Amino acid sequence: MKKIFLVLFATVFLFACNNSNNSNASTEFAEPGFTLTTLPGTNTQYAVKKKENGDILEEGPVVNGLRQGTWITYHQRVNIPETFTTYAEGKLNGPHYAFNNRGQIVLRANFLNEVLDGPRIKYDFGKPSEEAFYVNGQLDGVYKTYHRNRKLQEESYFKNGKRDGAAKYYNEKEELIMSYEYKNNEIISGGKVDPPQPREKK
Repeated sequence: MKKIFLVLFATVFLFACNNSNNSNASTEFAEPGFTLTTLPGTNTQYAVKKKENGDILEEGPVVNGLRQGTWITYHQRVNIPETFTTYAEGKLNGPHYAFNNRGQIVLRANFLNEVLDGPRIKYDFGKPSEEAFYVNGQLDGVYKTYHRNRKLQEESYFKNGKRDGAAKYYNEKEELIMSYEYKNNEIISGGKVDPPQPREKK
C-alpha cells in the first residue's frame, strides 16, 4: 500500500513541477493554516498544514497561489493518507483517491473542471461495491452495484444523467429478480421476474 501512495504522489507532483514554469506571476496562497516553502529553482511552493500533535494533516504543491498537482490529506487520528486529489490551477482536475484509516481504498474517481468526468468506483474491503461512469458531472453509460458477497446486484444504463435502457436487479445468488426498460428516466416496460432467473453471461 505504501508503494501505491508513493507512486500516486510522485507521478502528479512531477506534473505540478513541470507546469510551474508556465507563468512567472506570484500570487499569495490565501488558504489559512498552511506553512509554505518555495522549491529551489521553481515558482512552486509546498504547503503543509499540521495537526495539533505536529503530524501532517494536509500537504501539496502551490503554483501562483493556487493548488496544483497532487494534494494529500491524512486521517485525523492515524498518520495514514485519507485522500489523494489532483488539482490544476486551483480546480479539481484529474484522479481522486480515498482510503480508510487502515489504508484500504474506498473510492476512485476522476474530475474535469470541478465535476466528475470518467470512472467512479466505490470499494468495500478493497473490492468494488459500485461502478459508474460520468460525463461532465452526469451519469452516462453502465452503472453497477455489488452485494457484499461480490455478486452483481444491479446493472443499469444511463444517458445524460437519466436512466435510459435496461435496468436489471439480482439477488445474492446473482439470479435476476427484476428487469425494467427505461427511456428518458421513465419505465417503458418490465417488472418482477418470478421465479428468479440465472444471470445471462455476456
